[in-house]
Amino acid sequence: MTVRLVDGCIIGIVQNKDGFLFRKDVQKAIEAHCPDIRLISGNQWKLRLAYELECKADTSHKYCFVTEDPSKILPDMKENALVTTFSVSQMFPAYHKQTIEQASVSVLEKLYRRSQVRSLNEAETKKAIELLLVPENPMEEVKTRMRDLLGKDLLFYLPEVANGINIALGLKEYQSLIEIIDAFNKQWQEGLESRYFGRVLPSSYLNKPTYVGNVLPYLHARHKEDNIALVVVDGMNYWQYLLLEKEINKYAHVEATPIYSWIPSITMLSRQSLFRGGHPAKDYRQSPKNEEKLWRNYWVNKGIAEEEITYIYEGKIQTGMGTYRRLAYVTNKMDDKLHSSENYRELFLITQEWASGFAKTIRPLYELGYKVFITTDHGNAETAGWRALTSQEKTYLFGDSSRGKRHLIYDDVNGMDELWEQVPQDEIWRHDEWLTWKTNKGFMSPSQQEVSHGGCHFLEVMIPFAEMNHHE
Repeated sequence: MTVRLVDGCIIGIVQNKDGFLFRKDVQKAIEAHCPDIRLISGNQWKLRLAYELECKADTSHKYCFVTEDPSKILPDMKENALVTTFSVSQMFPAYHKQTIEQASVSVLEKLYRRSQVRSLNEAETKKAIELLLVPENPMEEVKTRMRDLLGKDLLFYLPEVANGINIALGLKEYQSLIEIIDAFNKQWQEGLESRYFGRVLPSSYLNKPTYVGNVLPYLHARHKEDNIALVVVDGMNYWQYLLLEKEINKYAHVEATPIYSWIPSITMLSRQSLFRGGHPAKDYRQSPKNEEKLWRNYWVNKGIAEEEITYIYEGKIQTGMGTYRRLAYVTNKMDDKLHSSENYRELFLITQEWASGFAKTIRPLYELGYKVFITTDHGNAETAGWRALTSQEKTYLFGDSSRGKRHLIYDDVNGMDELWEQVPQDEIWRHDEWLTWKTNKGFMSPSQQEVSHGGCHFLEVMIPFAEMNHHE
């Protein structure tokens, strides 16, 4: 129950002393199951700031403020709000309190479905959790769990799906997941056009970025006083990021949230959107030099001095670089590797080796005291040939980067009309002057198979935006 305040906000205040509702994984789960609720946790100052900047600006959502001590919240915020208390142990009275407070959301979901007739001590609670985590057949457990996730919000459960892909690739059993991956993609494609143009692109970046174009606005809004390092790995999809995350977690804590790439998912548009801090221009020519201009122009326009900004392309991070307020580090090596891979298994083995080295490459940024963020411009998808374009069909295209295995951008839409009559229309998204594949097909010979990008498959478009922090 919540109460509408005089200024139009709907707000509840929850006292949570065990810290469970402060956990990011718990907050993401709540947001996924209750998308109309904005859950905000923190001290009195953070909650007040959110109240003034977010609640009053957007009264279409309900707001849940989580705090350890509601008495410190100013009276005008809580005067008409419902104030209550919560602890996770109340939901699991038969289990050891401290162990339950530290358990993951997925473990708690499984425990909640079980009936427990007697109280368990610490050792017994940990044993019960261990039994839940050890599958008899890893692939069967992965497939069962992924089937359970079908129909749920993929934006929230993408990390779990990506982890399942990693397990399958490690066991050389990715082929057994393809039917499920296709089902996820089919589900995700439903309503994609209205969702992308209607909600994703115009959405607020104050809480978190939703697509590549509002990453820089988010960093500016939330981290004005920090020295920021933005690491961009061209072509890294979410399951590859998890391999990198595992390596980084050996020296720091890093956690990601999924965001959208630009569609079509190509470097010229998506990475341009990232460094422009908004929508890309069609006539932009992709190059490190032009990319650096976008990066510098954005921050100069936000009041950062030119000499406090730097851009590194495939370079080495020097110990004297800690004085820059805004640093971008870009690598194209992963994109090169994915285009040379025939399938995901091959790319998986390459990524495992790359991740270890790259985690060491960017470690100096963390040690120099930067607030480090990691993202990419697009992901990638296994691609099988539909058919190659004819010379005549190519003449209608726009120019540089307009023709890929997974997308086409047109200068003359008459040519698009002609091709549209031949393609499997339920597998392609047509919008204005471009075509992009929804499924895993590509504009290449039917005998060809490779990893590519440019389409709108969820593994190409849903990408990581990660923040690196010190271990707690």
